[in-house]
Amino acid sequence: MKEENNNEKTFNKPLIYAICGVALLIVTIAGSAYAYFTATDSSTGIQGKTLDVQMSIASVTRVSKGTGDLIPIHDGTVSGHDSQLSTATNSTNDCVDKKGYTVCQIYQVVINNAGANATTVDTSITLSSASTDIKWAKMSARNTFNSTLPTNNYLAQSVTLPAKSGSTNGSVTQYFVVYLKNTGADQTTADSGKSFTGTVTVTASTGAQLEATFS
Repeated sequence: MKEENNNEKTFNKPLIYAICGVALLIVTIAGSAYAYFTATDSSTGIQGKTLDVQMSIASVTRVSKGTGDLIPIHDGTVSGHDSQLSTATNSTNDCVDKKGYTVCQIYQVVINNAGANATTVDTSITLSSASTDIKWAKMSARNTFNSTLPTNNYLAQSVTLPAKSGSTNGSVTQYFVVYLKNTGADQTTADSGKSFTGTVTVTASTGAQLEATFS
């Protein structure tokens, strides 16, 4: 009888380990899904719902008053020349110099969320042009230039896009400026008559990504 009891204890150990292993697996699965799901444990397993984020780029619009072709402007990167961008983009000049020439173009980006959950978004700008002197820079507001020139393609990162409230969509408005950099040398061949196009890319924390073009 004593020998049979020992065998019974030995037989039950693998079963206990197997049950612990299943419990650990369920905890691991629930943990990995928590970033995107609100999960609860029930008799039928793991249940939850996905985030409701309905993002759209409502518009990318040129809002400054200059409508002519761009002429070169100093951005502070050429030795001996201070940046003219802050003065050019203020509310008085709004990208037009004293002679009436267009020295920059300010664009407004409106991002909407028609979903019930807030998210965070990254906004990036990509320019395409035959001229390498066409540049873009950040604006802190409609007529407030951000004095720090961008070192990558990001206009803004990890910005909160609110959820829809009642009948009003959650919304974020951002601004950037496009200009022709003054190199301090003859730019006729390199820049005269060159056009440009651009792409605004918005990426949400949910993984959703949208694009809009401008020119």
